[in-house]
Amino acid sequence: MGHDQKGFSLIELLIVVAIILILSAIAIPSLMRSRAAANEASALENLRAISTAEVTYSVTYGGGYSPSLTALGPPAPGQTASSTAAGLVDETLASGFKSGYSFFYTPALFNAATNSWDGYTLLANPATYGRTGSLYYYTDQSFVIRANTTNQASSTDDDSAVVCKRRGKRGRGRGGERGEERGEEHHEGAHDSTTPPEHHPREH
Repeated sequence: MGHDQKGFSLIELLIVVAIILILSAIAIPSLMRSRAAANEASALENLRAISTAEVTYSVTYGGGYSPSLTALGPPAPGQTASSTAAGLVDETLASGFKSGYSFFYTPALFNAATNSWDGYTLLANPATYGRTGSLYYYTDQSFVIRANTTNQASSTDDDSAVVCKRRGKRGRGRGGERGEERGEEHHEGAHDSTTPPEHHPREH
């Protein structure tokens, strides 16, 4: 006796593949945007954590901010916290890279009388612009976070958009178009470098 064998025709298989490709084309960009937005929010929290750690470091070790980001990191196993390994941020944050962002810390305003730093600058740049994030951040000892959507942020950028980002909104203006925040709420995680990498302008 013969057995009828039924299966999918080539046309049916092609239709299924086409549907899968269409759904992927819709879902993947949305997923990437959501991941980038999550990275941007994480970068803000990391900036706040570092600013908080800097204040604690200054109070604990007698004036002045830390000489490097690694100085805020944890001490070696079995060692106690010190001015060179204060244990104020975790090892990942102290390494300068977390959640798709690179962090660059530079001490500033050296006080020769006290042999300490009275200021600092802190940058947070997306590792891959447009994929891991679309905002560049800047903050310093003023604790005000500034943002820029196209270039590395600086002290001249706007600080109003971070508030919008916290509220789940996206502002669109020059240098701060989607988000910054007042530094009264401190920050976390950054990279110890005096020469940040070249920014990656938005591709058109």
